Amino acid sequence: MIFKICVLALMIICCVNDIRMLKVPYWEIGLGGALSFLKVLLDVIGHNADPAGMLLSLLPGILLLITSCVTRGGIGKGDGLLCLALGPSLGPLNIVMGLLIAFFISGVFSAVVFVRNRYRKELLIPFVPFMTLGMGVMMFVQV
Repeated sequence: MIFKICVLALMIICCVNDIRMLKVPYWEIGLGGALSFLKVLLDVIGHNADPAGMLLSLLPGILLLITSCVTRGGIGKGDGLLCLALGPSLGPLNIVMGLLIAFFISGVFSAVVFVRNRYRKELLIPFVPFMTLGMGVMMFVQV
């Protein structure tokens, strides 16, 4: 539980920076990776390790990075790297369900903004705030 609170706090910091600068600094991604590494290490020491689950939790981040390359930055690489870094500390179910919630909320928000701004396509919307909201909802549902 403590790792999930730390991850949520880190995501809130990432959210603020993504809104301000439209990018996620590498030190935040590195801190997320360190949290995940520590969580995996403690799981291995405590004999709670699930190697398949750890590998599956990396898959959403990899898919976001592939999507970033395919869409030429339509979704940022920082979003994919953050998801990749935080995946093992959240687990495969939480990361997938949190991203599904984030995609749904960001889709609704983007549609409203798109219609309200008279169909301007060049508007950039940060995705980390939606990821933070989706992960927060998933953590709240589990409590």
